[in-house]
Amino acid sequence: MEPFIRHDQVIFIEKQMKQIIDGQQKHLPKSVMRALTEEAHFKIEAQFIRLTEEQRQLIDFTRYENKEMYLEQIKACELDFPVVTLAELKKLLPKYKKLKVPEELAANTKRSYLGFDDVRSHQKVIVAEIAGELCAIAGHFIDKHQKNICAFCGCTNEVVYFTAKTHARDPKNPDYYKTISHLICKDSEVCNAHLTDLTKLHDYMEEVLKK
Repeated sequence: MEPFIRHDQVIFIEKQMKQIIDGQQKHLPKSVMRALTEEAHFKIEAQFIRLTEEQRQLIDFTRYENKEMYLEQIKACELDFPVVTLAELKKLLPKYKKLKVPEELAANTKRSYLGFDDVRSHQKVIVAEIAGELCAIAGHFIDKHQKNICAFCGCTNEVVYFTAKTHARDPKNPDYYKTISHLICKDSEVCNAHLTDLTKLHDYMEEVLKK
């Protein structure tokens, strides 16, 4: 079957399965397990706008006695994140001439977005696919050396204070461009491992890129 599941949807499904497996291990009453199963089934199917009958059967975990085998089938249908070449990076961020995707990150295509730090310029770069197109932003970051809630994934991890400059003028000072700041995961790969909804990431990037 052709891949059709995004990485954030895979993570979402994994979390739903963890709840089911935890319930089974705790020997919850049948009525509770039935409610958990029905809710998880509804939530997983609601992640997808359109499904063929074959795809609908694949994401239906109630057809699998072995939930680990089910997750293997899900991961086998995961879409790859586009490989970001140096030429594409220069096109997306023309002001930053010397950026280079770290080799260990370039090899990984199972993610919702690409994020890495450029030590020389002290910039964090974020690349995501929005509406079928690669988009990128770059901004300064301050390491908070503490854990807090990430604005993208909503989980508590080590964070940095990330600030990106928009294309809009600051209404209080027209000589400067408006900036938008958020606390986000210090390690973007950790963020990718928790991200189950792309809305906040995409909204932030679109606000920064809006002209």
